[in-house]
Amino acid sequence: MYRAFDKEGKPVGVSHAWQVMAEPIEKRGGWIENETGKIVAGKKPKGTIDMTPTWRGMLPLLLELYENSNATGRQTAISELRRMADAADAYNASLKA
Repeated sequence: MYRAFDKEGKPVGVSHAWQVMAEPIEKRGGWIENETGKIVAGKKPKGTIDMTPTWRGMLPLLLELYENSNATGRQTAISELRRMADAADAYNASLKA
C-alpha cells in the first residue's frame, strides 16, 4: 500500500500502484511513501523556513517609515516601536520574576 501526500504533508490518497499517482502528485509538489515510509516518488520537503522578522531587522524599516512617510506611516512606525518597547519590558519583567 502506498500513501500520497500534498506539499503540506496532508494525506491525499492511498493506492496499491504508486506509479498511477506519481506524476500528478509530483507536479503538485507532493510525494508518495511505501508502507515503511520510504519515499518512492516526489520529494518530501526538508522542513519549514522561519521567516519571522527580528526587531533589529525591522528597526531600519520602521525608522525609514517614520522619517519619510505621511501621518499614517509615522503612526504605524510609532505603534510598532511601542509594541517593541512593551515586549522588551515584558521580557525584562519576566527575568525579575
